[in-house]
Amino acid sequence: MTNIEHFLKESDKLEVVQTIKAMEKRTTGEIVVRIEANCPEDSIARAQQVFKQLYIDQTAARNGVLLYIAVEDHCFAVLGDEGINSKVEECFWDDVCIILGDYFAQSEYGKGIIAAVEKIGEQLALYFPENREPGADINELPDEISFG
Repeated sequence: MTNIEHFLKESDKLEVVQTIKAMEKRTTGEIVVRIEANCPEDSIARAQQVFKQLYIDQTAARNGVLLYIAVEDHCFAVLGDEGINSKVEECFWDDVCIILGDYFAQSEYGKGIIAAVEKIGEQLALYFPENREPGADINELPDEISFG
């Protein structure tokens, strides 16, 4: 059985978290990366469960995004809440999945996650720019990678 925390090198984990923080400085949106060993069902159905478990559906502007990865089952999903879903093109999430798939096919897991987080962050910044009023933009969800 694979230890999911070893799916990414330590340097990749740090860079993913730094990328999440950098992207979230440009937006009121929230980006969560969840890595699990197995996906007990369809990846979208599991991602929907994790979305609720991690309270991604509770952000003030409903602009949270989950990047869900099941390591041993070689599957992933990207879900956005209704706020961001109402803004981006229908194919946007598929485009993010293509980025992940391309990098993952080359075993470049850290680079793939970082590229996906950057693409998500760009869209969040476009539609939900940072609130420049002092104290107005709070970090609603943890930036650390969630392992489960």
